[in-house]
Amino acid sequence: MGFPKPVDRHEARKSLAAEFGIPPKAALVCYVGRLAPEKRPDRVIEAVAGLDGDLADARLLIAGAGPWEDRLREQAERLGIGSRTTFAGLVRDLSTVYAAADAVVLLSHTEATPRVIVEAMAAGAPVIASHVGGIPQLLGGGAFGRLVEEPDGADAANALRETLTRQFSPTAAAREHARLHFGVDAMASQVEKFYGDVMALHRGTARDARAHSA
Repeated sequence: MGFPKPVDRHEARKSLAAEFGIPPKAALVCYVGRLAPEKRPDRVIEAVAGLDGDLADARLLIAGAGPWEDRLREQAERLGIGSRTTFAGLVRDLSTVYAAADAVVLLSHTEATPRVIVEAMAAGAPVIASHVGGIPQLLGGGAFGRLVEEPDGADAANALRETLTRQFSPTAAAREHARLHFGVDAMASQVEKFYGDVMALHRGTARDARAHSA
């Protein structure tokens, strides 16, 4: 798997400030993905709306498109964070988003092994995600990102608060984990092993066939 190119965090924040008006020093939460029911981006909006105190001015950047966009815009306004929520649409190069993020949050109802989590880890962005599908395996059971058991309740906001205040931030270990296990070299090794196993199985089957025909 190829990863987005590395981008300097300071330059990334300057870029988002210029393009979307996001203050460079504000805590920045990012959601990357389709705006659809199975992804439950509404949970991310709710979690950001639940932040208070020093994090009451946190910004939310939503990168993606889908049938729930109008609904999510209405939700953000209703919860009082409409002015702090940016709908960026489809972003072809996510390097700047990952580099600028203080947290990348994915609270899906169902998932397989979402690429966005691996890309965020490889970029050094802290990850918060729901405990579904292949996500726990990607995050090493919680060693490389924060797993949320009950994303509909206060757990998501608490996980977000702890991540933004650096009470939980395994970014260096997560970056190494992503590059070691999901980078181009790792994928090439896995493909090579797969075809090696297939060839070994084929040779074994051929030997058995010859033995039975002898």
